[in-house]
Amino acid sequence: MKRSEAEIFARKFHIGQMYGNKPYADAHLAKVVEAVSKDPFAQPEHIEIAWLHDVIEDTDCSIGDLITAGFSTVVCNAVADLTRFEEESYLDYLRNLARNPDAALVKYWDSYCNYQSSGKLKYKHNMDYLAPILEMYWANPITPAVVDIYGIYEKYKSL
Repeated sequence: MKRSEAEIFARKFHIGQMYGNKPYADAHLAKVVEAVSKDPFAQPEHIEIAWLHDVIEDTDCSIGDLITAGFSTVVCNAVADLTRFEEESYLDYLRNLARNPDAALVKYWDSYCNYQSSGKLKYKHNMDYLAPILEMYWANPITPAVVDIYGIYEKYKSL
C-alpha cells in the first residue's frame, strides 16, 4: 500500500521518537489513523490530520512547514488547533478544539488511543468532553457547537 504525503511527512519529523519501545509513528500515529478511518464521519482530510496531529507539538515542524508542503487550509488549521502551545492555557486549548470539529474528531480518537494504551483517566476525560461537541456538530454542521467551556475547564484543571 502506498504511503500518503501526510504519513511520509509525519514519519520524517517523528523519526527517532519512541512510544514505549516502538517507533512513535507505528505505535501511536498509525493507531490514531486506523481509529479515525473507522469513524463514520471521517473524510480523507481527517486521515491527513490524524497523521499530522502531533507534528507541531512534538517536533521542530511549524505551521509554515505544513503550508509549504502543500497541505490544505483545513488540515493546517486542524493541526494548529490540535497543538497546545507552551504559552497557551488549557482553557484556550479547549476553546480551539470546540471551535474546530475536524480537530475535535481527531483529538477524540487520539485520546481514545492514548487511553487504550495507558489507561490514564485524563484521556477518558478528553473523550467525555469531545463526544458532545462532535454529536452537536454532526447533528447540525451549520451551527457551531456551544459548550460550557468554563465548566469543563474547572473539571480539568485539577487533573
